[in-house]
Amino acid sequence: MPYLRAHPKGFVLDVSIIPRASQTKAVGLYDLALRVRLAAPPVDGKANDELLHWLSKTLKLPRTQLQILRGDKGRRKQILLITDKLDIAAQWRTALAAQLTTADIENEPKGTSINTECADEVRGTQKPERTYST
Repeated sequence: MPYLRAHPKGFVLDVSIIPRASQTKAVGLYDLALRVRLAAPPVDGKANDELLHWLSKTLKLPRTQLQILRGDKGRRKQILLITDKLDIAAQWRTALAAQLTTADIENEPKGTSINTECADEVRGTQKPERTYST
């Protein structure tokens, strides 16, 4: 998963957010980051609070184990998941598969770049790699 990578304290999650949505949920991938629509407005840190609350609930991690490394005031963020769980990637894939549907990807507005291969990886429907013989 290109948006989730190892860090000495746990894992770093790259997130691209869209504030003021009707509900908070993951909707796909955008520019090698997880795209999350947030119900909160980007005012007084409300969107950041909503993102950390949603991640805490989705990953079943205490909020104290989530920290914004970069992007406190922007739409692109890096979140540190402070954990020693080695199965966090599998847990994350399972949690996202429940939320991320093909309809979410197909309904993404024109002009946005969702990497469908990464979305297939999240859902566990990745096509086998092609092998070429010479």
